[in-house]
Amino acid sequence: MRYGWVAVYLGVDVALIVSPAGSAGRFGLLLLAAAALAHPLFGFAIGSYWALLLPFVPALMALPAGTPAGSEWSVSASLAFLAVFQSVLLVSGVVARQVRDTTLYDETSLSEGP
Repeated sequence: MRYGWVAVYLGVDVALIVSPAGSAGRFGLLLLAAAALAHPLFGFAIGSYWALLLPFVPALMALPAGTPAGSEWSVSASLAFLAVFQSVLLVSGVVARQVRDTTLYDETSLSEGP
């Protein structure tokens, strides 16, 4: 089931990237809050450290896009910059999952007795 979350994560990530939230306002703030909440949840659901590479997938996919007119940064460089922060949010969920799995394992092994 962890691999199913990868497809869901990439779909949500791409949807957040292409959404019309470039302008300031309530919708942009709401989208930012949703992204900040969703990344730790996806990290917890996937529960593995390789998930930290997932935010860089859209940046690699955007390599052929080049640089938009009037912009100093290419699309892939902008997404790679954003991916660093997304990875930090993902790692919080992965660490929470690892801690939960470790404490559940330790509690069950201690309660069994000799």
